[in-house]
Amino acid sequence: MGLVTDKTTALGFNIKSLNLQLQGVNVQLQVWWREGEPDEFPYIWLRDNCQCPACFLDTASSRVSRVTDIPPNARPREVCVSEDGASLRVVWEDGHEGTYSASWLHERAFNPTQQSIHENFYKLRPELWDSDMSQRIPRASFDELMEDDAALLKLLESMEVLGFTVVSGARQEEGELHRLSKRVSYLVPSHYGTTFTVKSKADPSNPAYTGKYLDLHSDLVFLHYKPCVQLLHCITQFSGEGGDSILADSHRVAVQMRELHPQKFRFLTDVLVNFRDFATDEGFQFDIIARKPMIR
Repeated sequence: MGLVTDKTTALGFNIKSLNLQLQGVNVQLQVWWREGEPDEFPYIWLRDNCQCPACFLDTASSRVSRVTDIPPNARPREVCVSEDGASLRVVWEDGHEGTYSASWLHERAFNPTQQSIHENFYKLRPELWDSDMSQRIPRASFDELMEDDAALLKLLESMEVLGFTVVSGARQEEGELHRLSKRVSYLVPSHYGTTFTVKSKADPSNPAYTGKYLDLHSDLVFLHYKPCVQLLHCITQFSGEGGDSILADSHRVAVQMRELHPQKFRFLTDVLVNFRDFATDEGFQFDIIARKPMIR
């Protein structure tokens, strides 16, 4: 992908657009490509994203310029395309000079096609699901995850798209969560500790520590910054009736509610509710509260 080099049409920077610029009307630079439709880049955006050594540290892929050093009404004094069409040089009214490669500009174009490509690169598109998911539950092998990077990548992609994965084959002992998490990131502690054991207790401080049925729920809602991913390791399965795990896609429920009951949905996104965890667990007393809407 390269910029066309015909000076009369290369940048859409002809006498007419130059006159508009001088009148303070035109605030975008039009770039014509060898193939495809032209793109427009705001002057202030180009100036803010200057790639010269004074503005950008290439080894760290990070800008080092200060936003206060950028004129809010930045305008180019001179614009030219390299002879091979591979780069664009801009000299600004304040004398600052920057060069932008054609590939760099094209990748960051504001047209809907490029924006969609960039969005998919940034994050995989989530998939909402319903009860049909029971026929295609994503599964992974613990041993493969520990040894095969491709299997680990597939797990992470499944987590990003669907929100869950069932992993089988972990040893029936403590410490497996640490092993798996270290393959990707690290465990985030809460007031229950880095990991904690969920089991039936005589004097339970949490509904999870009883033998009673737990309905669908979200965990740790009383935390302002809760872990993005939860790992549950079943070491000992209850031998009698019960013990099944139930999952639902709360995002799909929220989308359906927004469509079918918009006013009720708005209440659940606007009205603040107190979420509180007040108890003593393993000799540690805590009182944690967060105030936020039911849906956000």
